[in-house]
Amino acid sequence: MQEDRAHIENKRCRQEQTADPFQDGAALLSGRKAAEAVVSGDLQGYGRWIDRDRMFDRRFMEVHREFTEWTTDEIEDALSLLSGNVNIFKGLVAMMRRPKYSRMYLAVWLGFRVGW
Repeated sequence: MQEDRAHIENKRCRQEQTADPFQDGAALLSGRKAAEAVVSGDLQGYGRWIDRDRMFDRRFMEVHREFTEWTTDEIEDALSLLSGNVNIFKGLVAMMRRPKYSRMYLAVWLGFRVGW
């Protein structure tokens, strides 16, 4: 019963979310790159940019889709090891102690490297 309630609450929160500044910035950057490709006459250039840019890293996007399905309890469990000042060492310890969340920890690290 508690898990059902948490899942419903998590779903409701996702539905109420609005775009964040990063999403707006990514959309503007993508639009600019698409416009540049059209102006230059090299439409393949946009595809090459997406393939190379770390902002579109496949691993991050896969984990993002997976993360949106997590319950509140799963989020709290995964983040419980990352309280305080987060660093590489804490991330490695978290990966060893909670291996089922290791993909998420890696995606977060990638996000910080890209500047998200």
